[in-house]
Amino acid sequence: MTITTRASLFTAAVLLAPTLARAQAPAPEAEPRTDASPDGAAAPADVTEAAPTGATAAPPAAAPDRASAAAPTAAATPALATPATASMSPVPATDAPPPVTEPARPDALAVGKQGLFQPSLLLQFWGLVTSEGVPDGPDTTFGYRIRRAEIQVEGEIIPERIGYAVKIDPAKTLKFGEASVPVQNQSPPPAEGGEPEQVEVSTPPKDTTILQDVSIRFLSDWAELWLGQFRPPIGLESTSSSSKLPFPERALATRTFADRRDLGVKVEKQYERFGYSVGLFSGSGLNVPDANLQKDLVGRVAVYPIEGLGLGLAGYAGLGQRDDPGTKDIIEVDARLEVAGALVQGEYFSRWAGAAGDRTRSEGGYALVGYTFAERYQPVGRLGFVDLDADAPETITRVYELGFNYLLLAHEAKLQLAWAMFGTDEDPDVRRHEGILAAQVAF
Repeated sequence: MTITTRASLFTAAVLLAPTLARAQAPAPEAEPRTDASPDGAAAPADVTEAAPTGATAAPPAAAPDRASAAAPTAAATPALATPATASMSPVPATDAPPPVTEPARPDALAVGKQGLFQPSLLLQFWGLVTSEGVPDGPDTTFGYRIRRAEIQVEGEIIPERIGYAVKIDPAKTLKFGEASVPVQNQSPPPAEGGEPEQVEVSTPPKDTTILQDVSIRFLSDWAELWLGQFRPPIGLESTSSSSKLPFPERALATRTFADRRDLGVKVEKQYERFGYSVGLFSGSGLNVPDANLQKDLVGRVAVYPIEGLGLGLAGYAGLGQRDDPGTKDIIEVDARLEVAGALVQGEYFSRWAGAAGDRTRSEGGYALVGYTFAERYQPVGRLGFVDLDADAPETITRVYELGFNYLLLAHEAKLQLAWAMFGTDEDPDVRRHEGILAAQVAF
C-alpha cells in the first residue's frame, strides 16, 4: 500500500466521522445525493444539501490527486450549515398554512335524487292571567300553556319545479262543544203536550287533528300551484307567520273572520312590487270531506309601491248552493308601513253570512303601532273591534292592547309581554282582562 493510498483512506475517515455523528442525532431526512466525484466515488450526502438558501458554493480547486482534492473540502466543512442552524432559517411566507375558515351552514339538506329538505320549528310557552267581571266580583285565574309546538318540513323534489311542505302542531288543543239533547225515557214523563226535558252534553270536536298544513307545489317563474291544506289567502295577519306577530296572539278581528285553514287549491306568486293569490276551497275545515257542492272562492292582491309599504285587498265568496246557511262573503283591506324602526299596520273586514234572503252583516278591524329601538326593544299598541251584527245596536266588542317585545335574536328568540282589555257596548261595566308572558324560539 502506497503512502498516497494510506493518506487518502485517512482523509476519507476524517471526512466521514462528522457525517456518521450527525446521522446518529435526530435530524430531518434528506434526499440522497447521486452526484459523483471526479474519480467516480459518491460525495457525502449532507455537505451541499444543508447549505442555507441563497448561499454560493465555492468553485472546486483542481488537484493532481485525491489527497490534494480532499483538503479544501475538509477545510470548508466547518463553514457549512448544520441541521440545527438550518432550522433557524426564516420560513418563506408562501409556505405558511392558509387561514382556517368555518364552512358556511347550508340552508337546506339534500334528499332524494335532486331534492332539498328544510326543517323548521316554532315553540311558544305562555304564562296566562285572566280576570273577568262577574256579578259577585272579578273571577281571576292563572296558569301555563304550550301555545304552539309547530314542526314543519318543506323543500323541493325537483329544484324550482316541484315542492312540498308538511306542518304539525302536537300542542294543539282540541275544542269540545256543547249541545242540548232531549232526555229519553223521562220519568215521570212530561205533562200532556209538554216538551221533554233538555240536558247539556259535550260533543266531539270537529278539529280532531294536529295536522296543520300539507301542500304539494308546482313551481314556475310566473305562478305557483298549491294543492292540499293551508290558510286561504285572506287577511294580512292570517297569512303571516305566527312567529313574527307583534303580539303573542292575532287580533280579535283576524281570529273572527280569517284565522282558519281549509282544503283546496290555489295559484299565487310574489314579486318585488306585486303579489297575487287566488284559490278554491271546500269550506269544511281541517281535513274534513265536503258535504255539499258549495265551494269558496278566495283571492288577494298586494302592491308594494315603495320600500317598507304594502297595500292589500282580498275577497271571499261562496259559489253554488247559496241557500246554505253556512254561506259567507267577506271583503278585507289592509295596509302595513315599516320604516326606520317604526311599524304601522291595520286591517278591516266586512262579512255577510247566512242563506240568501236572510243574511247578517258583521264587521271588525284593528290598528297597530310599534317601534323598535336598539334592535332589541319593541313597544307595541293595538286597538280593535268586532261587531257580529252591524245592523243591531250595542253589539260591538272593543279591544285595547299594550305589549312589549324583547328580541334576543330577532324572531328566533324573543320574550313578549302583553295586556288586553275586552269590553262590550251592551254591558260597559263588565270588562275582561288578559295578561300574557310568552317565550318563543323559532328557526
